[in-house]
Amino acid sequence: MKSFITFIIFFLIGGNALWSQGLDSSTYSRLKSVILQTGHQQIEDLRTQVDQITSDPAPYLKVISGESGIRIYAKERAILLLQFYPTEETETFLQQKIGDDAAPKSLRNFAVRSYANGFYWRNQSKVEGFLKEFRSESTLRSTVDRSLEDVKSKGPGKSFQKPKLEDLQKQKKDR
Repeated sequence: MKSFITFIIFFLIGGNALWSQGLDSSTYSRLKSVILQTGHQQIEDLRTQVDQITSDPAPYLKVISGESGIRIYAKERAILLLQFYPTEETETFLQQKIGDDAAPKSLRNFAVRSYANGFYWRNQSKVEGFLKEFRSESTLRSTVDRSLEDVKSKGPGKSFQKPKLEDLQKQKKDR
């Protein structure tokens, strides 16, 4: 009986989003548990764990990043991981997150970082043009500038080099 009630609650709260996107609830639960791990973890380690669960984690990461009631650090991790799965859908999702004035500032900043790292070397002028639209916003200005500088300094194919999650979280706290 208890498991039935848990299933109903899961379906009403988050399962409907999974079902509407054709996502597997078991895979979602496993990914979510990886994302929710506490402690300072390297983004590369999280990516390895995520890749062991599914070959296409982006749709799950998007759902996790938008789930109500989930801790903000988990949403930030999900958004940051999206840089490793650069598809048109991921690009659109990150652009929407960056442009969402109602979203928490930290999620928008993580989306800027993920977008720059994941898409800059695919289309430099598009990414620069899009991100520079947000330089006038004081909450995003420094992240936009730093993200573009970082990705340019690393060079093509090197934008995925271990961005330390704790460094990004420290930057967030310094603001």
